[in-house]
Amino acid sequence: MEPNEQQDARQYFFSKSGIPGVVMCVDGTHIKIIAPVDDYDQHFNRKGYYSLNTMIICDHLMKIRYVNAKFGGANHDSHIWNESGMDNIFETKHRRGETAFKLLEAAFNKNHSLGREIVERTIGLLKIDLGVC
Repeated sequence: MEPNEQQDARQYFFSKSGIPGVVMCVDGTHIKIIAPVDDYDQHFNRKGYYSLNTMIICDHLMKIRYVNAKFGGANHDSHIWNESGMDNIFETKHRRGETAFKLLEAAFNKNHSLGREIVERTIGLLKIDLGVC
């Protein structure tokens, strides 16, 4: 991401959430699949169907910057994050919600949800385009 794109992203996310320094959002989604022959237990998710647990990172313009769809639906989001190597790119303190303002947890969660709605919209549009929703 170019420096001017980063600045635009920081401004966008700060205007939405009040959280400084955010340039991208991450979320996971289950993509339904037919039961695989091998490792079927690794693909049966907590929602009761076979899936790939897919991690998507997008920017403020809904441009998908990273996709990881190599783990079955039984895998937890945190496992996928830990295996992705994204910790090398993103600062952990922002991901985990520790801000310089030391917002109360409830206030932070509300602000956080305002900023991350763009990744939810991105996933929704992607699923429509793929015909998997």
